[in-house]
This record gives sequence, structure tokens and C-alpha cells, in this order.
Amino acid sequence: FATVQRRVADCLGDNIVIGHQLWFDFAMLNISHRAIDTRDVALFLPFRTALGAPADEIIPLQTLVWRLMRHRINAGYQHPLDHTDGISVDLYRSHQDEWESFIRDGLWACALPPPAYARFFL
Repeated sequence: FATVQRRVADCLGDNIVIGHQLWFDFAMLNISHRAIDTRDVALFLPFRTALGAPADEIIPLQTLVWRLMRHRINAGYQHPLDHTDGISVDLYRSHQDEWESFIRDGLWACALPPPAYARFFL
């Protein structure tokens, strides 16, 4: 485990990490990553606003993909590749300019992750 943990941390480095509910991945590996270098589609405020999500609700990836892209994933079964084959990247890219504009302007584009997971973000 320690070898994998170290290798993943090395791969992440200062790179931007895109995903959905990244705090679970970081917690599972017990690693931290710079918050400014994360693009978590579960927390992106414009997505949340567009779907009318309450501040404390995490929108499932399936809902985001269906409501924002009209693409179905995990229809009737759970397939692990649905979460890793670029769906989160596709969502990010659909609003990449807006997202990066927030960051360039010194604004925070995302809701905060659950407080219990704050230690996984630097």
C-alpha cells in the first residue's frame, strides 16, 4: 500500500486532478492534494446552480451527466469504467473556460468538500 500511495502522490505532483467526489479517492489513499489543483465536478458551483442543488447536497455523477450532457451512465448496473473513462473530464471540459476564468480571477469555483475531508486538500 505504501508503495502505491507514494506512486500516486508522485504522479499527482502539481498536476490538476479532475474527478467526481475526489475527497473519497484522496481519503482512500490517505494523500493530500492542493485544492487549487483539483477540479471536482461534484462541487462546481455553476453545475450545482443549474440543477438547483441545495448547498449541502452532493449531486451524483449519473445525475450530472444526464442533466448536463444527456448521456446515461450506470443504467441498471455499476460499471467502474463509467467513472474513469473520461466522463468527469468531459463535464469539466464543457465548462473549462468558465472554470479556469474563476481561478484566474482569484475566485473559488467550487463548494467546499465535506468538512471531515478537509485535511486531504492543501
